[in-house]
Amino acid sequence: MVRRAFTWPTPCHCYWVDALNVSGAFIGRGRFGFLVVTPLNAVLILATLAQLVEQQTENLRVWSSILRGGSKIMSGMNNLSGKMLALAAAACLFACATGTLNISQELSPSELIQRAQEASDRNRYNYALQYYQALLERNYTNIDLVCTAEYEIAFIHYKQKKYTQARTELNALLERYNTLNSEFLPQQFKLLAYKVLERITEKEKKRSFFSGKT
Repeated sequence: MVRRAFTWPTPCHCYWVDALNVSGAFIGRGRFGFLVVTPLNAVLILATLAQLVEQQTENLRVWSSILRGGSKIMSGMNNLSGKMLALAAAACLFACATGTLNISQELSPSELIQRAQEASDRNRYNYALQYYQALLERNYTNIDLVCTAEYEIAFIHYKQKKYTQARTELNALLERYNTLNSEFLPQQFKLLAYKVLERITEKEKKRSFFSGKT
């Protein structure tokens, strides 16, 4: 027995089949009571349901589009952030590689050499050159340290492929070994200087060979 009967409610009310009566109508039960559906208003109900399905489908399409767009935006922002971080890191490395050091006067010669070697191993040649230059200027009366600094400075220029400058510096170092006091000089730098000069000559020959072919 139907205790309450409603006309078609708002679209948000949901009903399901409860029973089928003799006249061909079925009774739906929903949140707010019972609904009697007859064959006469079935067409209207089906049309409304179809409209609801179409509306919800369109809503899903809209939200899907928004989410895809948001994903693309986030992806673009991530790429931009990555590029900005990369540029910042490159700028930082460039600044580190080309900046001027404030070298403490308290550093001993061995500490200056150690820091220069560490900087050179990290390809921070500008830092290494500054440490060796400080070693040279602060110990100009110590011929062993002078030869050390002069050779290392020339060798860094060689690693930087500044062959003309390296050759000039190595030849200047070798001039020290043509004096009467050469026996008091550290002999390892004389041998190393000759070896590096030979490498420079070989590299310059290869460079001229390939440049001539082009």
